[in-house]
Amino acid sequence: MRRLLQRMRAVKDLLEAAEQEAVALGLDEPDAEHQLLAALDAPDGVGDGVGLAAGAGP
Repeated sequence: MRRLLQRMRAVKDLLEAAEQEAVALGLDEPDAEHQLLAALDAPDGVGDGVGLAAGAGP
């Protein structure tokens, strides 16, 4: 249960960061590219998994 709550918090943080990215660019709503930018900037290494899933090497 604790792990699930941690993951839910991580998703919430990621979506909030994506919204901030969009607002910083003058947009009303975040798109996929804002979510990617937020994941790459995340301090918990979420962006690492995104890169690996896309086929990038370590």
